[in-house]
Amino acid sequence: AFSLRVKLKAERCGLRSVVVDGKEVVLRVDPERYLDTEELMRRFAGRLQLAPNKLRLGKQGEGWKDELMSMLESLADLYSRDRITTNA
Repeated sequence: AFSLRVKLKAERCGLRSVVVDGKEVVLRVDPERYLDTEELMRRFAGRLQLAPNKLRLGKQGEGWKDELMSMLESLADLYSRDRITTNA
């Protein structure tokens, strides 16, 4: 059930993939879409690493699944803002 929720949210955000890799979750983003990485880093300070076209979220403790869902919600929010501003 959790993996299906992640997949659906990731698809809504336009992410290329979400993969658990050892002690982190790797989210591949679309390089063609603008993402306010500064705002994302502010929201997830110290828990998120940026790489080219990738976001890496550490799996810390029992709450990592909730944190991943929160990050997907933030991505959806930031991407929807971009859609509004690019239409202006």
